[in-house]
Amino acid sequence: MKSDVKDTLGIGLIGAGSIGSERAKCFQRLPSVELRAVADNDQHHLSYFADRYDMPDCHVDWHELISRDDISVVHIAAPNYLHAEMAVAAAHAGKHIICEKPLCLSLEEATLMIDTCHRQGVKLCYCEHLCFAPKFVLAKQSADAGHIGEIYSVMVIEKLGGPTLARTWDKAQAGGGALIDTACHAIEVCRWVMDKQPVTSVYAQLNTHRHDNDSELEDDTIIIMEFEQGKTALVESGWVLGESIQSRAEILGTEGVIHADLVGGIGLQCFTEKGIGRRNEERPFSGYDWIWERGYPQEIAYFIECIREDLEPSECGEDGRAVLEIILAAYHSAATGQKVTLPFQPRGIRRPIDLWHQG
Repeated sequence: MKSDVKDTLGIGLIGAGSIGSERAKCFQRLPSVELRAVADNDQHHLSYFADRYDMPDCHVDWHELISRDDISVVHIAAPNYLHAEMAVAAAHAGKHIICEKPLCLSLEEATLMIDTCHRQGVKLCYCEHLCFAPKFVLAKQSADAGHIGEIYSVMVIEKLGGPTLARTWDKAQAGGGALIDTACHAIEVCRWVMDKQPVTSVYAQLNTHRHDNDSELEDDTIIIMEFEQGKTALVESGWVLGESIQSRAEILGTEGVIHADLVGGIGLQCFTEKGIGRRNEERPFSGYDWIWERGYPQEIAYFIECIREDLEPSECGEDGRAVLEIILAAYHSAATGQKVTLPFQPRGIRRPIDLWHQG
C-alpha cells in the first residue's frame, strides 16, 4: 500500500473478481494513486483479493465504500445489472466513476447515469481498453496519417472461450451473452476507428453453437454496421474458441490495408501502394505483457489524468450509451432478420437479450 499524501487520489473498487483484480494491478502502477477499499458481496472473492493486494479495508456492502470520505474515484467492476444503481449512487456521493462495459442494460439507465454525473459535476469514464491497446492505437494513427488513403471499412474480430463466472451466464445479471460481453469491445473499436461518426444501421446474426446444452445466451455474433458517408464495419465475436483467443483489427483504405493482431505475430503489418517511409522500430512485440498489450494500464492512467486535470475523457458515458444502442439494434435485427435503422431507442427493455428472445 502507498503511504498517505495529501495529493494522493483515493480509489474504491466495487468487484473483487477477475476484472477487479486486473484493474487493481493497473492502479498500483500509478504514482499518487492509492487503492483504499474494495467491496464485493462474495466473501471468498473479497478475502482472496484482500490477501493478494494487501487490502485491509473490505466491504460486503458497496454502499459503505461509496460513502467514504477518503475515496474520490469509484471503479465499478460489478455485475452488469448493478452498474446504473451503483454509478448514480456514487455520483450523488460526489465520486468520479470508472465503469466497466457494458455501461448498463437499458437506454433509460444510460441516460440517468449520464445526466446524474453531469448534474453532480463528476466524470463518467467508460472502460473500453482496446481503444488504448498499443497495436490498435498505432494502427489508427497510421490510418489517420493517410498511409492507406481514405478509410472506408474496418473489421474487428474478438473471440475467446467464454466466461468462467456463473453470473455472466445468468441473463438476469448479464443482460445477454457474447454480444454484450465480447462484441461490445469490437463495436467500440469500430466506432473509434471511424472517429465516432454516427452509425446509421445495424444488421446482425446471433447463434448458440457451443453452449446450447447449458445456456440460452448467444455465443456467436456477426454484426454489420453502416456509418454516414457509406462507410462500413464488420464485427465477428463470440465464445467459441475453447482455451484460445483472437483479437485483431483490419482497417481498409482506398490505397491500402492495415492489420493489427494483439495475439498473433509481432507489431503491425501495413500493405500500401504509397509506403510510409522508414520502418517503425517502436511497435510493440506480441507477448511482452498481456495486460499492457490489451491497453488496461494505459486506459486507467488516462482516466486518472482526465480526473486530475478536469478533462473530458474520450471514452465516456455517451460512448457507452452509443454502444448499448447498437447492441439493442443487433438483438432486434437478429430476431427479425432485418437491418435496423438508427436511432433505435426501444423503451421498457429490462435486458437487451429480451429483444432477441421475444423476437
